[in-house]
Amino acid sequence: MFNERVVDEILNWIENNLESDPSLEAVAGKAGYSKWHFQRIFKQQTGYTLANYVRARRLSCAAIALRLLPLNLMHLSMKYRFDSQQTFCRAFKQHFGITPSGYRKKNGWQPGGFVLPKRYAGKLHSSVEMTTLPEKVLTGTSNVYQAASDTWNMRLPQLRKYYWQPFLQRLTALPEAVYAIHGVSKSAGDTFSMYYATLAEAHCLKNTMPQDIVYTPGHAHYLKIIFTGDFSDIDFQDITYDIYNNILPELNIIRHPEHPDTEEYIFQENITELTPENPKLAVRVINYYIPVMTDAAGW
Repeated sequence: MFNERVVDEILNWIENNLESDPSLEAVAGKAGYSKWHFQRIFKQQTGYTLANYVRARRLSCAAIALRLLPLNLMHLSMKYRFDSQQTFCRAFKQHFGITPSGYRKKNGWQPGGFVLPKRYAGKLHSSVEMTTLPEKVLTGTSNVYQAASDTWNMRLPQLRKYYWQPFLQRLTALPEAVYAIHGVSKSAGDTFSMYYATLAEAHCLKNTMPQDIVYTPGHAHYLKIIFTGDFSDIDFQDITYDIYNNILPELNIIRHPEHPDTEEYIFQENITELTPENPKLAVRVINYYIPVMTDAAGW
């Protein structure tokens, strides 16, 4: 447990320093270990050496930028600490099996090789199935925030809490489920706008507001990932990391680029109201829906 805590702290520090050049000696010193002992602990917890992990995270951030931002290859090479565009392109192809230009043009988003911060929803059980979303008309609030390819995941846990608290207060009673959708709305320069919408069926809300959105799930095919277990001390962001780090690469599924991810939170049957201090206690099941390209998935 102590080793996990130390590595988690270092992983958070690495996320804030991907554009610098952290040495093994500096990182080990920050953790309070010799570099050899730290390297052993780090690889034991993440499966990577420090250098390989930092390189994989930089390449993964570059992959996000290639898909979402109009940045040229030289800019990305310099941003992620490669000594030349040629070195960057060679490393990218070695890691993802495709050139940066090919990755940018590819139809669909295949997560193979993609590395998010190494955190896990370890106490939860998951199962998967192919499905379509239920035909429901959902109403709620859409929130937009600015993000960058290497920091988009850092603010979302705090923003998620900030977005959900006022929305849950709008519920007339605890419904069977509430929903969230999120995706990218537009990009410019080094940043892009992401949206996160909190939703429920309209009859579950005390009132509707002029700025509310109405969302009806499209007729896409989705990979449904069902999580069960004790959610009380789980960071919901860890579930996203588990999906994109582990589940999707293992299934070799290509994400459809034209539909948002959808979260469905199903509440305990015997609970009639949420605990303001910890609403996670009311959650029985989380269904996470990812739009997929079924021809490529072979399902």
